[in-house]
Amino acid sequence: MALRKEGLIKSIRGPKGGHMLAKPPAQITMAQVMQALEGYVPPMECLPNPDFCKLTPGCALREVWREIDELTQRILISTTVEELAQRHRVGTTETMYYI
Repeated sequence: MALRKEGLIKSIRGPKGGHMLAKPPAQITMAQVMQALEGYVPPMECLPNPDFCKLTPGCALREVWREIDELTQRILISTTVEELAQRHRVGTTETMYYI
């Protein structure tokens, strides 16, 4: 499991076993979770692979996508699992997350 490999969760075997966070939730960022689950996911394929697009290097949109990617990464790096849990507590109690 990728989350275990990245040191984000640990598993305990047995009847009372299961999965739990390996670190305090304040020390786990959404960037770490996304990296463990999906790897780097660019908003457009041309960012990691400039040759993907016939318009490169003169594409006017590529710079916009790069800025979107940078802002997205900043948000993921600055958002922790603890912050998400706090937001959830403030919101509805009927929300169910399936992982």
